[in-house]
Amino acid sequence: NQNLVRQLKELQRNPRALVFVGLAESYRAESLPNQALEILDEGLVHHPGLASALIVKARCLFDLRRFAEASAVCREILRANPSNIKAQKLQADIFVRLGQRRAAIRALSQVLILFPQDREAAKALEELENLETSIFVPPERVSRASTDSPPASLGRIEEFQIGSFREAFASLAADASQDEERA
Repeated sequence: NQNLVRQLKELQRNPRALVFVGLAESYRAESLPNQALEILDEGLVHHPGLASALIVKARCLFDLRRFAEASAVCREILRANPSNIKAQKLQADIFVRLGQRRAAIRALSQVLILFPQDREAAKALEELENLETSIFVPPERVSRASTDSPPASLGRIEEFQIGSFREAFASLAADASQDEERA
């Protein structure tokens, strides 16, 4: 990989260069997370707290299934900048891998507060909340993801209610019980 070689030469010429972040990401992309961690540790000596380097480090630790360490790095990033969406999403993914659904829900909720257009986070949050409450709600009925146009199959815009997720579940449960009474 010529890009990798170029970055390595640059880092050898100037060990303080920020190229270490790209080089480490390249190593990670080549499935060499241990080598990436070595490069990151050396670079972070000169640039402690560099968010982009810490994100790559957390991802490498995640790839190595060292979830506790990856989570600690994410917390370090989030202490310095609570608005770091990449760290929030990675933290949520770590929580999911560790079976900590409520913590993952909190992290994904924070992602959506910061960036409501994140469809991937919205879908993951809905799935986790469905698992947590044991109620399946089709995504077309309750969706936090923004769309360019309203879904035609769900009725007029005026019919949509805005409220908490729990209120939406209660409303759906009430609709279901009314449907049963009618049947």
